[in-house]
Amino acid sequence: MGNKRLWTALVEIIPAGDDNLEDLIDLEGINDGNEYLGAWANVMVESDDILTAHNIILQGLAEKRFKVIDFEYLDDYSHYKDVYETGVEFDEAEELLRNGSYRFCIIGKLFPFTEIE
Repeated sequence: MGNKRLWTALVEIIPAGDDNLEDLIDLEGINDGNEYLGAWANVMVESDDILTAHNIILQGLAEKRFKVIDFEYLDDYSHYKDVYETGVEFDEAEELLRNGSYRFCIIGKLFPFTEIE
């Protein structure tokens, strides 16, 4: 087994099965009358390689009753954190993965959307 690395991804997700988005995430405070079909989510995963990271993300979101319909990116976090400001949420997620028994987490809030392109 190789060195574990942290990976970040931005994924487009929709509810799996017969669930509505409102059943899976808190849309409180969004009272604009739109029907939200899915959401964008930032996720972090601990994995030896990118293929395993991809599969852990799919499995982790499936366990939360989501289906991934698009990966905007999946990057090695060591590179990402050197280039971009990551903020408190990324620091907390990194700490959670490094010190806990988790290998996958959603970072911050989800950003719902009304149309699937």
